[in-house]
Amino acid sequence: MLSKLGLDQSKLKAHVDEEEESIQELKFQLEFIEAMLDNGDIDAVMDQLDNIKVEDFHPLAPNTYFLKGRCYYTKKEWKKAEQNFSHAIHICHQHFLNPKDNIIALCYKQLSSCSYNQNDLEKALSYLDQGLEEFSEDKGKSDVKYTLLSNKIYYLLLSSQTEQAKQLLNEVWPLIQQIELTRVVLDLYKLRSILLRKSKLYPEAIECCKEGIRKGRRSLFASRTYDLILVLGSIYLQQNDFNKANQYFHMVINLDKRFKFPRRHLDAHTYLGVQHSSQHQWGLASDHLDKAIKIGREINDVYRLARALIIRGICELKQENFQDAVPYFLEAINLTKESLYKHRQVKALFF
Repeated sequence: MLSKLGLDQSKLKAHVDEEEESIQELKFQLEFIEAMLDNGDIDAVMDQLDNIKVEDFHPLAPNTYFLKGRCYYTKKEWKKAEQNFSHAIHICHQHFLNPKDNIIALCYKQLSSCSYNQNDLEKALSYLDQGLEEFSEDKGKSDVKYTLLSNKIYYLLLSSQTEQAKQLLNEVWPLIQQIELTRVVLDLYKLRSILLRKSKLYPEAIECCKEGIRKGRRSLFASRTYDLILVLGSIYLQQNDFNKANQYFHMVINLDKRFKFPRRHLDAHTYLGVQHSSQHQWGLASDHLDKAIKIGREINDVYRLARALIIRGICELKQENFQDAVPYFLEAINLTKESLYKHRQVKALFF
């Protein structure tokens, strides 16, 4: 058979070695390109990826589509990102590719994040489940699993499936020392603090939060640390310790003067609205809630915007400004009626 193709054993081995060397060279390039992407060099990465020409059956083709998807994701072009992540999964199945780096699970993770950013929580959870099904311990990048699990806990919380979230976190928490990704560790500290707060286990929640903040300040993940600071403030707020709560909410606003993390400002202003409303400081409460609503509309965060609108409506109700309260509740209802944020809608209807 080899002779009919004009090959002998040595020539075949040479071709195989040459192809293997080519694959390893491309793999090295893609690793470097991904590092550039992590550093925020999106345009340079897109140029590099456009210069890479491989057929869909090439073993590294899914990786190229994954990186293109990440570029579009960073640029918040959700549909283009989804097309690339979905195509990477498709060609793996179509050409029986079996990547060793859990690229399929990674693509499902990214698809889930795209859905979350488009306020489709049901689809986001579905993609996470598919990612967990595709994940294999034998294919490397073990932290992919913990990212999927951490995101699932968070989305379950957002959709008011608190008991499911708590059960899943209790399964993951004993394994936290095995997790290498700092951002995932900090996310789990935040989630555990929130669940402890929900159970009114305030001392434990405060200690968990502070431990996470200590870990966060030694890393470059400022956004995660800000999340923990906000949760810490919210714990003090639930205990009516307004001075400490106020300190932590303003800390986040002051630390992020460049407005790099608008969602954290939205949360901080919402909490400050709750605080000042509890103290019957209506002017300050309205000012902060109006800021939160403005940010929520700008970044199209349905969950947080609906929360700020409802609290703003309650603020008017407490002052017996019934007609002024109605538009805020109606907007919250309209925002949440097609999402899994049903508890937001129920609360708006109730008030």
